[in-house]
Amino acid sequence: MKVFDHSDKHSFHILNLDFDYIPNSYTKCLADSLTISSDNRGDINLEGSKIIYKGEQLLDIPYASIAEQKNAMFIAAIAVHLGLEDCLQRYYDNAESLEHRLEPFYSTHQALFLNDSKATNVEATLSAWENFGEAIAIIGGKDKNLDIEELIKVLEKKASAVLLIGETTDRFFGLLSGRVQNLYQCYTLDNVMLELKKLLGDKKQAVLFSPASSSFDQFGSFEERGKIFKKMVKEKF
Repeated sequence: MKVFDHSDKHSFHILNLDFDYIPNSYTKCLADSLTISSDNRGDINLEGSKIIYKGEQLLDIPYASIAEQKNAMFIAAIAVHLGLEDCLQRYYDNAESLEHRLEPFYSTHQALFLNDSKATNVEATLSAWENFGEAIAIIGGKDKNLDIEELIKVLEKKASAVLLIGETTDRFFGLLSGRVQNLYQCYTLDNVMLELKKLLGDKKQAVLFSPASSSFDQFGSFEERGKIFKKMVKEKF
């Protein structure tokens, strides 16, 4: 890689070993370097939700997206290089997430609530679910006759309950009936709050609002939808 041609003793590189072409290029790099990897091949590695350096945990980032995990490994490498690794968890805990994008915004002894209102299509919601082993799902919105078969497969495995809202409620209910457990026709976020009151117990759960649908049936935008969801949760829980 040409970037290494200009390296000298003052340079510092972070190399992502998840890219196949990096290891060969690494041998040409004379500068101070750290490697990162999601499969335990680097100096800094991702193990589940934890970022590890020399056997020690630097950072725990539960519910982070895949992109956020990658970014966090780069940040961790910079922190190690600068000798600031002891500050890393505190920095992450106090950093603000992008609003409406898999945003963990409220936590109680019963639940961690996440606002992913930006997920206006099935692909975005599938991406969000890659970060969860189990969660309560809230999906639905304006009905554009989207194919949700791939999402149903994920919900079958991972959703402890599915709460349906919006124009898609009845169609999604028909598609999901018999395939997921604890399926509720809520239609509105007001009714979602009522069902969540019944569902949440002593065991803490993740509640994922990732609609997989446009907001324009009941809201002016995904931003408005997300803000109303967050306001309701904070008022009710």
